[in-house]
Amino acid sequence: MTESPPSTDAAAAAHPLALLAHELRTPLTALIGYAEAMRDAAFGPVNPPYDAHAATMTKAARHLLALVDDLTTIAKADSGIWTRAPDQVDLAMLGREVLDLLAPRAAVADVTLRLESAGAVGELSADRRGLTQILLNLLDNALKHTGGGGTITLSLSQSVETLFIVVSDTGRQAEAPVTGEGIGLRLVRALCAAQGGTMTLTHLPEGGARAELVLPVNLEG
Repeated sequence: MTESPPSTDAAAAAHPLALLAHELRTPLTALIGYAEAMRDAAFGPVNPPYDAHAATMTKAARHLLALVDDLTTIAKADSGIWTRAPDQVDLAMLGREVLDLLAPRAAVADVTLRLESAGAVGELSADRRGLTQILLNLLDNALKHTGGGGTITLSLSQSVETLFIVVSDTGRQAEAPVTGEGIGLRLVRALCAAQGGTMTLTHLPEGGARAELVLPVNLEG
C-alpha cells in the first residue's frame, strides 16, 4: 500500500519553526495577560516602580509574540502554503506609508529616511500584505544597524514583469562586520522565495549594507 505524501498544511505544522512557535505562543500569551492585569491594577493598586515595570513587561512580551508570528509565517512560506492576496498596490504610496511608520524611531536615532522611485512606478498587481512585511522588516533591520547622522534609502523601480526593491544604509562607523541573519531578514527571504523572487544582501566595504529584491509583478493567488 502506497502512502500518500503529507499535505502542505501538515508539512507546515511539522516545520521546526512552527513547532517552536507553537510551544512559545501559549506561555507568552499568559505572560501578556498577567502583565497587562498588573499594569492596569486589575488585582488592586500597584505602587511605583512596579507599574512601570509591568508596562515594560507587556511591551517586551508583545514584541516576542510578534517574533513568534514571524516564525509561523516563515514556516508557512517554506512549506509552500503562504496565502497570497493579489491586489492593486500603489508601490510608491506603500513605500511612503512604511517609512512614515518608522519615522518616529528614525527621528530619535537621528537617522534620515529617503524614498527614491522611478517615474514608471505606480499601481501594480501584487500581494500588499507580503510587500508590507518585506518593506517593514528590511527597513527595521537597516535602522538597527545605522548610526546617528546616517541615512537609509528605499529605492523602488519596475519593468513590465519585474519589481525591484533596494534598501541601503550607511551603517555605523565602528560597527563590527555583521555575521548571520536575524528573523526579520530570514522572513524577507522566505516571503521572496514564496512569491518567486530573490533577495541579495551585500555588506559594503565603506560600511553599511545593501539589500536588493527582485520580484515578479503579476502574482497569482
